[in-house]
Amino acid sequence: MANSGGNFEPQDIKAWLAANSDRIKAVFNEDTSKVGTLEVKVQAFNPYCFILHVWTGDTHKRIKAYNPNTERLAGYCSRETQLLGALNDTGLAPRLYDFDTTENWYISDWIVGSELHATVTPDNIVAASREVGQWLAKYAQSILKVDAFSEAGKKQHKNWRDYLVNYGGVIEQAALDPEADFLEGLTLDTRIVAKDDPHFGNYIRAEDGTLFGIDFEMSTLRPYGWDVMVTARALLRTYPGPQFDHIDALVDGWAQGTDCIDQESFRKLVRWFAEKTAFDVNNPTVEGFRQILHAYNANATVPAAKIMQVPGFENEIDAVGADVSQALTARIRSLINNADQPLSVEDYLASDTTPQDSGTADVSLRLAKTCETCEGSCCSRGTQNLAYLKEDAIYRTAHYLGTKSLAHVIDAYVKHVPENHVKNSCFYHTSTGCALPREMRSTICNMYQCGAAQAVSKMTSELDPDVPIIVVAGHHTEVKRAYAVSEQLSKKLDVKIANTHTSNAQFTR
Repeated sequence: MANSGGNFEPQDIKAWLAANSDRIKAVFNEDTSKVGTLEVKVQAFNPYCFILHVWTGDTHKRIKAYNPNTERLAGYCSRETQLLGALNDTGLAPRLYDFDTTENWYISDWIVGSELHATVTPDNIVAASREVGQWLAKYAQSILKVDAFSEAGKKQHKNWRDYLVNYGGVIEQAALDPEADFLEGLTLDTRIVAKDDPHFGNYIRAEDGTLFGIDFEMSTLRPYGWDVMVTARALLRTYPGPQFDHIDALVDGWAQGTDCIDQESFRKLVRWFAEKTAFDVNNPTVEGFRQILHAYNANATVPAAKIMQVPGFENEIDAVGADVSQALTARIRSLINNADQPLSVEDYLASDTTPQDSGTADVSLRLAKTCETCEGSCCSRGTQNLAYLKEDAIYRTAHYLGTKSLAHVIDAYVKHVPENHVKNSCFYHTSTGCALPREMRSTICNMYQCGAAQAVSKMTSELDPDVPIIVVAGHHTEVKRAYAVSEQLSKKLDVKIANTHTSNAQFTR
């Protein structure tokens, strides 16, 4: 296959198919007595590889061909085919049929179904996380059976702090913090070839419900349990709300600790790792982000010192459910023991459960713009948790409204429910922000800061007020919004430079 410049040209796919047609047909002959006309669809196409969906009748195959002119991609193909071969009889990954590590391609089953990330919502993320935890446990047990894919006692790092400090960047910073002293007591020994790719787009749910893992080119030798840790980090980036039940579900699905520590110690490690490393500080390791940083600094009077990734919500608008007002009313009534008695803020303040600060204090411009750039990912589970309302918010709202009537408080909360909200988010979450006055919001909503917000708060305390940071929402392959923010200014940035760069490396089916 003739290529130049390290990139595939569109016509190379046709040339590749023609050159390998006999081997492709031989694979189909294993499953089909009579091979008819083969249908082909390009599923992905970039400078590094192409992926094809090839089928005839009910028989579907997947072809993945790495660019043979890029030396490092040969390693990707080799490790991926080795892992697929090892998983052939496990039902965890597509079956491998044929491969060529000289030309860097392979043929496997095409799993008819949906990418997991396309089916996950705030309502089912806990169940999906548990299922991925179960898959990772089965994967680890399968890999441990292959001597070439695991080792014990050969590395110098004997505890998790030693291991994580060697990563550098935000992981090293977190591991060196005194709060991470507990890591020294968490030993590690066994290492296995981890999938090391937590994106839910690399899991396929087949039509019968079976979960399959795909795309193992990033696999590498890591401490036992590493896959759970990086998956938890990815979960927190996408669903950064104030509850960790999706991460707990992941660990529960894993249903073990590691080879050296028990499950609860591992849970503490996973939670800590996710929270402390989910949002990379000053670490523009992906080209899309780097392009934004460099483009801004090329013309800036005061260059940006750091770049910060925040989750970034989709912000699609949908109608609020018809049952929300009824559920909200029932929730508020359940919070107050004597619902028919006048609400006495004074009595409540004198009790043992003094409400926390409502969070109405001014925040820095950097922090405010961070939350604005994200557009409310932490609100994504607000509907299922009924806006996180607790007893303290009800009394605080009564004080704000100047009433002692619970009925008046309930009426105020119901009247603030908008007709439309951001889809898959809190019913109070609108395209312009929260529909509730800050004085009526739950303490969690007023006080919670995700990892990105905490990192920006730390930056604000360390940087001069006039030094900008760049806040970027979205994934590095699809930057949604970006701002340069200091304590004096906020400037919206053009993200086309990042998305133009990454779009050249992708094909969307």
